[in-house]
Amino acid sequence: MAFPLELKKEVEIYINKHHPNQEWWEQYFDAVFVSDSQLSNRLVQEMMSIRTVYQLLEGLRAKNELLRAQTKIQIITYASVYEAVLHHIIFRTSLSMKQEVVQLLIKEKYVRRSLPAPYNNLNHCGEIIYTMAKVPDARDERYIKFEEILLVSKDLNLIDQQLYDDLLELYNLRNAIHLQAEIAKGVNYQLEISKKAHKLLKPFKRQIIEGLKINKIVDRKYNVRFSRKELV
Repeated sequence: MAFPLELKKEVEIYINKHHPNQEWWEQYFDAVFVSDSQLSNRLVQEMMSIRTVYQLLEGLRAKNELLRAQTKIQIITYASVYEAVLHHIIFRTSLSMKQEVVQLLIKEKYVRRSLPAPYNNLNHCGEIIYTMAKVPDARDERYIKFEEILLVSKDLNLIDQQLYDDLLELYNLRNAIHLQAEIAKGVNYQLEISKKAHKLLKPFKRQIIEGLKINKIVDRKYNVRFSRKELV
């Protein structure tokens, strides 16, 4: 059953009063920061939706199971957003030509090789010995772990050590979202990390833009600005 119309209006006024509007997020994920317009639009939608849900639960002063939902949704969404932005910048800008990035797309694998006698049909302690060669193989960028992208981002001066540590902590917690992990860590710890995830938005963009300037991808004249409707 839906809220009465008057109550719905009051809730919408409360939510819109306490978090940035769509224009703010479009400015955050601008074309300089995220050049893929389809990805940028999706990121704006993700942040608008997560902040709406967060503010609604905040207004209810969520406790117990609602508080767990509030923190879990934040952690999952923010980790996914940060991951998407860094993945785009690493693989969809000229940084993709950097040796550090090229190496991410290469892995080594073992392939069987047939050798002539007496090196074939080898046997040791009753076990057959197969001859193998280690060769390079291409990796699908979709399956490269975020911690690898984070490390390369740090090496390319896109993020500093502190931001690297914070994002890695968020990523690890995102991957550990299951009941045993929740019981071990506790909801207060998750709440702390979810709030930190939100506060990382500003240093995340500032540091990456500065790193892109160092790598001569973004014009030095570009300045990161945030409107008065700031993050809280």
